[in-house]
Amino acid sequence: QLRKRSLFLLRAILTSDEATDERHKLYQNMISYICTHEINEAWEDDAEIREMSLSMLSQLLTNDPTHKVASDTILSHKNQIVSFGVKRIDCIRKLEEGSDDREYASLELEEWERIIVALAESK
Repeated sequence: QLRKRSLFLLRAILTSDEATDERHKLYQNMISYICTHEINEAWEDDAEIREMSLSMLSQLLTNDPTHKVASDTILSHKNQIVSFGVKRIDCIRKLEEGSDDREYASLELEEWERIIVALAESK
């Protein structure tokens, strides 16, 4: 519960209207950690934390282009993020259609698809 609240606070700090490259630079290591650990199913078993992390990364990628530090940090992990995403999307799609597990994972699937599109559209 504390980790979810902390992630929520971090998202608010990084995606607020007052967020600047200077602020993103202060939290650059946290952004990298999220890219390498919090979205990785092998590391993070809580689907809600993975989903929140993916949503934040997508928002940072598609946010104001003046937030270059956050985008560049995320893009530096592009191959790893896509690798995690392809595996996880495949796993979710193999779940039985209409099952509770599939329904629960559908939000995470949407976030994976959103971030992969955001990565593809980023330079």
